[in-house]
Amino acid sequence: MSDEPELLALRARNATLEGACRSAGICMSCLYGAADPIGCTDCLGTGWDGGDPRSQIEVLESRVAKLAAAVLLFHRGGPWTMDDMKAWEALTGSREVTTKALCDFARKAQA
Repeated sequence: MSDEPELLALRARNATLEGACRSAGICMSCLYGAADPIGCTDCLGTGWDGGDPRSQIEVLESRVAKLAAAVLLFHRGGPWTMDDMKAWEALTGSREVTTKALCDFARKAQA
């Protein structure tokens, strides 16, 4: 069947979009258009899974702020002090100050 590669590509793209939306807390029903004439019954017309974006936004803002602080601390230059080490451990949960530790922390913040 000649449409099969295109269909597989569309399914893969759909799966990618669903994963991104689920991660961000965005309602998938609205992306495809709500069938209900009064609006989406999944997100109550807000576009956010569960009907309220504030809790998800607060979580994401907190993760971004911590990640930004870790990046700035890691790349600040100069010798590390005990206060720097304590701040790093408080932010990342790691005593290891390496690019790997920073990347691991970024992956956690992204999840």
